[in-house]
Amino acid sequence: MHDLHIHTTLSRCAREDAAPGGYLAEIRRRPFTVAGFADHLWDSDVPGASDWYRPQDIPHVLSLRRELADVTIPGVRLLFGCETEYIGNGVVGLTPEHAALFDFVLVPANHFHMEGFVRPAGMEGSDELRRLFLDRFLEVCEIDFAFGIAHPFVPIGFFDRGEELLAGIPDRLFEECFRAAAEKRKSIELNLSIFRKMPPGALREYERVMTIARECGCRFHTGSDAHGLGQFGEETFRAGGEFARRCGIAMPEDPTAGGVN
Repeated sequence: MHDLHIHTTLSRCAREDAAPGGYLAEIRRRPFTVAGFADHLWDSDVPGASDWYRPQDIPHVLSLRRELADVTIPGVRLLFGCETEYIGNGVVGLTPEHAALFDFVLVPANHFHMEGFVRPAGMEGSDELRRLFLDRFLEVCEIDFAFGIAHPFVPIGFFDRGEELLAGIPDRLFEECFRAAAEKRKSIELNLSIFRKMPPGALREYERVMTIARECGCRFHTGSDAHGLGQFGEETFRAGGEFARRCGIAMPEDPTAGGVN
């Protein structure tokens, strides 16, 4: 059992109960093998941060590494990572030099709720959004230091249209994307937030998407995307295991065992 996408109170969108100590207590009492913290980050050496991202810079996020330095949990690898941002046109919110400060780096391709920053202002049409989903995914595959692609093809900002958006993308286009991810050894995230955010129809389509990822030879990791202890419950991980089995995905005990790049 592992989780490579845990947010603490260092992330501005986290809840008050997202302090590291609470997570660590849960990790100690449950059968985790790997746990990775991945707070939101925009490197101040990269121009173009949004007002929301700007305070979440390298020194801000590095404070967690210092807090975790003396923590040991028998049988568990604790990892210090981050979730940076990709906004298109080759711009990612982290320099390669600073990427080396982290055990792993997650990069999302679809924070489309960030209109005018990640998603072009006014882009609402289904065909435009589908094309953006596909293009951004392929571009993130080219980021050398990206270990994993966070919540791929989850319709963030458009959950109410998720079924329609995903159903409109044929298998062959998903195959093109996931073959590229497999070739570049990008880990595909099974993001457990889908069970609280995506309606049933969209989840059925997402099962198709993740099955295609498995058929294309992708590797996988689990990410709770927890922003507080209430999103870190055991039932969420059970739902993720059941979903993975339906997709034919065997989740590894340690998704970083083969290296993070």
